[in-house]
Amino acid sequence: MRTAIPSALFLEADPAVLRGLASLLRRQLPDWRLAFAATPAQALASLREHGADVVVSEADLPEMSGGHFLREVQRERPETVRILFTSYATDELVTELAPVAHQMLAKPMEATALGLALRQAWRLGQMLREPALRALVSEDNRLPVVPRCFAELSRVMGGTKVSVAEVAEVLECDPGLAARVMQVARSALFGGRAAPRTVRDAVVRLGLDLTRGITLSEELTRLLPHPVAGLSTRAHGLLALRTGLLLKHMARDVDAEDALMTGIVHGVGKLLLASRRPGLFAECFTESVARGVDIAEVLDEKLGATDAELGAYLLGIWRFPPSIVTAVSRQYRPEAIGPQGPGACDSLYLARRFAADPEVPVVEGIKGVDAGVDAGALRRWGKLAEVAEWRVVARDIVSADICCG
Repeated sequence: MRTAIPSALFLEADPAVLRGLASLLRRQLPDWRLAFAATPAQALASLREHGADVVVSEADLPEMSGGHFLREVQRERPETVRILFTSYATDELVTELAPVAHQMLAKPMEATALGLALRQAWRLGQMLREPALRALVSEDNRLPVVPRCFAELSRVMGGTKVSVAEVAEVLECDPGLAARVMQVARSALFGGRAAPRTVRDAVVRLGLDLTRGITLSEELTRLLPHPVAGLSTRAHGLLALRTGLLLKHMARDVDAEDALMTGIVHGVGKLLLASRRPGLFAECFTESVARGVDIAEVLDEKLGATDAELGAYLLGIWRFPPSIVTAVSRQYRPEAIGPQGPGACDSLYLARRFAADPEVPVVEGIKGVDAGVDAGALRRWGKLAEVAEWRVVARDIVSADICCG
């Protein structure tokens, strides 16, 4: 059971390191309930008796591996955020631990940075309060692992000198992704008299940020290996890309990359739910069609949360920027956006509607999560005059031949 006070459990075999960690973190997190264990048996006993919002384990343990320990945590408390602390991270280790560790943190780590990581992990639970829903996300990490090619592109693009050739090389390791990038680059939306002939040409035409976004969009749709009633991965991927492109335009060069990513990942909660609970998703979809409402309304009634909160929780586990996580979590709730109006990412509320239907009505007194765009909200934010422009851009994006799947 989740406690009102934030809590964390640490497993570290070295007594000196454990004492130092306890001393530092008690100063960093004075309002937390912290538990420290030197053996897996002690840690599991503490977890069973007191629970924990976050569990952090050293990778190298004498009695069992950190991965084995976290697998036990996953089995007993699937809603708990699981973090592995390691001084090394080979490809083999990452592959082995991906199914059980939500995050891997480098060791040694500054106490301030570790405290921040723990606070962020705890705040995720506040976004999705029901333990059963957190368990739905965390019970099996086959879905909640940062997509491989997206992570590799992020690493390559995070260097001081970014090489287009390196980016193309990453994509060429996955023929499906390479073909997808080529498809988008050849669409009318990105101009050019001659179609790109190579992946490198396609990356140059699209730009690095959009290439990375397309990669993420494609990898996310692969997370649903089997058809589920009410969710077409082709349509999902297409709407994600269109939303990202429109949101990037609306950002007007202010946090444009984050805006693009927000649009691309905004529907990941639907993929998550359809993958984990296909029967429930299909049932909710059928009911939403019969009632003429968005599936988010039905999900909220049945689960106490929508796909937006589920998706935001997953993105938080993946350590996406807080601005993206927050925007995804309130994509159905314009009232949660302050009177100053939406920022680059929070404009998702608007972009996803115009990307789905450039002619979406702007109405007063809106009821329901997707009945239209709230005219009152637009007026409060001083955005009514921009609607005509958004419609024009959305029509151009929708009419472009962007193949998907």
